[in-house]
Amino acid sequence: MTGPRVSAEIVMKNITALCVAMIMLLALTACGTSADDGDAARSAYTTEANRITEEIQILQDGIALAESALKRAGEPRDPASKTALEAAVQEAKDSIQDVPDMPEEPDAIRSETEKLKVISYDAQTKKLMDALMAFEDSREETESFEPNGEDSVSESTVSDGCYITALLGSYHGQAVDGSGNSYSIAWEDPLVVVTGSCNYNQDPDLTYFTDSTDLLINAPIRYPVTAETKFLLRSGDGEEELTREEFIATAQDYMDRDNGPALIVSVRNGTAVQMMITS
Repeated sequence: MTGPRVSAEIVMKNITALCVAMIMLLALTACGTSADDGDAARSAYTTEANRITEEIQILQDGIALAESALKRAGEPRDPASKTALEAAVQEAKDSIQDVPDMPEEPDAIRSETEKLKVISYDAQTKKLMDALMAFEDSREETESFEPNGEDSVSESTVSDGCYITALLGSYHGQAVDGSGNSYSIAWEDPLVVVTGSCNYNQDPDLTYFTDSTDLLINAPIRYPVTAETKFLLRSGDGEEELTREEFIATAQDYMDRDNGPALIVSVRNGTAVQMMITS
């Protein structure tokens, strides 16, 4: 009679082993689900945190532009535009907050992610840039205002020096890391009009962003040209001289494609002596 009892014992051992295996499998499944859940929560948090960080950087670039404009010589015709810009700068600075560190537990991460989703600096950046443009427009009015009380529109207000801008249309003239960029170029006889922001130096012979100094704000810059103005395209293959029409079309194409080479304009005696696209 020992045979059946031994068999029963074996069956019981097998059942016990099977139960243990099932428990372990359930535990592993639960751990895997928990890990996947945590990964998803962390990924969602990181996405929102990166978005906010990028928006803060754009706002900080706008603050730098505004502060640069306020420091430059020249008072606006409407003093209220300067007051409004100063207030917008301070409000923008006050609005910036550090992105909190990611919590450890998935539930806490999800809760913090929901809080991040409602944070946006886009409206603050727009308000700042609107104030900046109003200030710049008012100052341009002052520059073209004659002592006799009559307004006159000058053909160009460019000073002698070097103007450098990247051909990056998608930024719509908003500087990136202190470097200007432009999104439009057009011919308005006898001017080549470039719209965007750019870096400027008093030396007309400079050829690199690293040599530039002041950052000029997002606005049209009107360059007077003559029959002697050179329009050049420089690349690794060498240097090519273009017609004015070819040059403008090429520059606009680079802007539209966000290709990003530099447009460098050298101005002497109030006239653009050379306009060059260089990569």
